[in-house]
Amino acid sequence: MAQDRKLTNERLSQLWQRNDIEILETKGIKYAIFSDLHLGDGGSADDFIHNKETLETALTYYNRNGYNLILLGDIEELWQFDLEQVINKYNDSVYKKMRDFGNARVYRVYGNHDYEWCSPDDPAMKNPEKHKGAPEALKMKDSNSETKILLVHGHQGSIDSDKNSWISRFLVRGCLLYTSPSPR
Repeated sequence: MAQDRKLTNERLSQLWQRNDIEILETKGIKYAIFSDLHLGDGGSADDFIHNKETLETALTYYNRNGYNLILLGDIEELWQFDLEQVINKYNDSVYKKMRDFGNARVYRVYGNHDYEWCSPDDPAMKNPEKHKGAPEALKMKDSNSETKILLVHGHQGSIDSDKNSWISRFLVRGCLLYTSPSPR
């Protein structure tokens, strides 16, 4: 993936300077951060399917132990699959475990493969219609209560993601359709 260093610096600086990005407290609060799960449809092209039980176990552990959950981009593989397919496969398992945290303890940042989270209802939330969209970043305070941490998925400045994501998604879906066995 080609990276434009100037664009990366520009994009991250813009995000850091924005005042509308939520700042998370860290004193006495624990966070579990997950990124790049790439949930699919459960079929042969779903790279996540073999990790489902492991993730469910981890989510149960972190929830029981009072962690907040940060979904830091590319939780769903929306370059290859439609959101409805992903929800149909994982709604009663992975998404249910995420919803068990409660709305106040789940934060989502969108990535390059789940960019659509800048607008739809979120299945990881108990009241998805109240949680439309996701930000591109979050900020966190350090142990001295100073805002010093920027949480992003990391695609900022990627030519494939920032400038040409539509063609990347088209090509990934096209290759998937071309290489998938035909239905019987």
